[in-house]
Amino acid sequence: MTFVCIDISDVIKYISDRIANYDKPESMTEWCKKVIKELPFCKFQSLTCMRARLTRALRKIENLIEYSLMEKLQLVFIFSRPVSDRFVQILKDEKFEITQDDKKRIRRFSTEDGRVVKFSDHRQVYDEPRQINVKYVERRQRKSIMASNKGRIRMYRLN
Repeated sequence: MTFVCIDISDVIKYISDRIANYDKPESMTEWCKKVIKELPFCKFQSLTCMRARLTRALRKIENLIEYSLMEKLQLVFIFSRPVSDRFVQILKDEKFEITQDDKKRIRRFSTEDGRVVKFSDHRQVYDEPRQINVKYVERRQRKSIMASNKGRIRMYRLN
């Protein structure tokens, strides 16, 4: 399979343009799937690679200069991403009211004039579970059992 290097800022812009009015957390994996399907230049991009690059970009959201502060805030809020103390300070300097949870995710935010108020508890429901390849796990368990039985008398089950 061929992998293509893409500009992650185009992906972020695509997502940002579509989540402006969202109020509840979204799955980053599902958004990456949507981007791969809908953007022609992302057609050959690996889902894992795109998600990792998007996660890295959102980890340092304060360094992304081509987006407004509200776009940055919306991205980390919707994807339940933890934010740095520096980003929180930037928001507070711009008169945003911010509440964070124990994982440093933005739990609630509002503008100074109260025009925009969003809140979420970022429950476990929204955290993306790690995909488990069941066949791989079963294969590893069989290999482990076979390795532990080397040099021993094999026991067979009779029907």
